[in-house]
Amino acid sequence: MPEKLKIVHYLNQFFGQIGGEDSAYQEPVYKKGPIGPGNFLNAELKNADIIGTIICGDNYSAEKIQNLISFVHQVIQNENPDILIAGPAFNSGRYGLACANICKSVKNSFNIVCLTGLYEENPAVDLFRSDIDILKTKSNAAGMKEAIQNISTVLSDFTKDDIVSEANRSLFFPKGKLKNVYAKNNAALRAIQILQSLLEEHEGTTEINFPNRSKQEKATMKKELSEAEIALVTDGGLVKPGNPDRLETRGASKFVVYDITKTEGLEKSQWSVVHEGYDNQSVLEDPDRLVPLDALRHFEKVGKIKKVHKHLISTTGVATALAVCKRLGREIGEFLIKHKVDAVILTST
Repeated sequence: MPEKLKIVHYLNQFFGQIGGEDSAYQEPVYKKGPIGPGNFLNAELKNADIIGTIICGDNYSAEKIQNLISFVHQVIQNENPDILIAGPAFNSGRYGLACANICKSVKNSFNIVCLTGLYEENPAVDLFRSDIDILKTKSNAAGMKEAIQNISTVLSDFTKDDIVSEANRSLFFPKGKLKNVYAKNNAALRAIQILQSLLEEHEGTTEINFPNRSKQEKATMKKELSEAEIALVTDGGLVKPGNPDRLETRGASKFVVYDITKTEGLEKSQWSVVHEGYDNQSVLEDPDRLVPLDALRHFEKVGKIKKVHKHLISTTGVATALAVCKRLGREIGEFLIKHKVDAVILTST
C-alpha cells in the first residue's frame, strides 16, 4: 500500500475551537492531528492524513501577517508535509486573506501544493486567484460539508504537477491565465465569424473573458463646503442599545435611520454595535470614532460646513451579498437625494 500524503491544516480561532471574537488576537499555535473541520476532512480522505493543525486568531493574522507566515514556514520545515490546506474560509475577510497569504508564501518558498476554499465575494479571491489554487465554496459554514467533499475529490486526483485536473477544473476559480490551444480556424476567420454573429443575431461573443464591472461617473460637489449639508452613513453596525430595529449582525438586508438633530456627539451609553467580524471595543467606548459626529458638529459651528443632516444611517457590511449591497446603496442614495443632502461621509471598519 502506498504511503499516505501528509497534510498540514490551517484554521482560525473559531474553527480551531479556541474561541470566538474574544480570541481574535490568539497567537499562532501548532497542534498534532486534525481539529474541528479537519476531523471531517480526515474521514473523507483515502490517500492522505492531516498530521497537524496551525491555529491563529483573525485579528492577529490581519495585523501581524508576517509573524504568522514565519510561524507557518517553521512548521512546514519541521513536518515536511506534501500539502498545505488553509480553511476553507468561505466569505470571512480576515480569515480568507490569512489563508491566501499563507498559501502563496508556502507555495513560493517550499514548492508544495497549497489549497484554500473561498466564497466568490471574499476579497482574497480577486487578490490571489492568479497565484494560488482556490476552491469555490458557499458563503458560510453551512457549505462546509460540500467544501470538504470537494477538497477530498481534488486530493484523490492529486499529482505532484498540478492539483487542478481537467475533470475538477470547474471546482476552482479560474486564474485568468492564457493557455495555448489548437483552433480549427485562424484568428482572422474567427473574428469574421464573430462579426457575422453580431450583425445577424445582434449578439456578440468573445474569446476573452472580461470582468463584469459597471462604470460609475465621478461625483462632483456642486457647491462650496460652507454651503453643503453633510450626511453620515456607516456600515459598522452602529445601533441603539438593545438593537430595537433588529439590524442583522451579518448579511444585512436593510439599513436603519436615527434622528441626531439634537445630538452633539455620540455618547457611549446611547449606542451599541451589532456588527460581527471586528474588535468593536473602541467604538463601544467612543462611538464618535466610528461615526465622527462630534467633528462634524465642530465644523458646523465654525462654518466649515452649513449643517449636519438630521439622519444617521447605519447598516452592517460583513458577509452581505453583492446584489444586496447594490440594493442598499441605491436605497440609501435615494433617501439622501430625497432629503436634499449635498455630500456623504461613509465610514467603515
